[in-house]
Amino acid sequence: MERVKRAIELSTSRASVINAETPRIRTEVSRKQRLMKTNNTIPTTPKRARAFDQKFLSARTLAKRWDLSLSAVYHGDSDVARLKKISFGRSIRFVLKEVEAVEDEKIASAS
Repeated sequence: MERVKRAIELSTSRASVINAETPRIRTEVSRKQRLMKTNNTIPTTPKRARAFDQKFLSARTLAKRWDLSLSAVYHGDSDVARLKKISFGRSIRFVLKEVEAVEDEKIASAS
């Protein structure tokens, strides 16, 4: 029994000595750095968010704009297949200028 107590004392005292002598170096990457590595264009401030929304359309916004279902946008039905999909993490965005160009072509061909 005393051997076990002594072993526990030694292991805890060694751990505290190791921790005291060698400070733990933080290798964890901050959340901001991780986002910058993968998605460096995701907005972080309200001003940047407005600018981001002016350049890109979400799938939901495009579905409302073209009167399509959300699944039709994700599956590329209608003229959505002509648009380039840009992935930001798990979400999909479309370039606003491309959407407007497709709309202009449709209007021109209808006239």
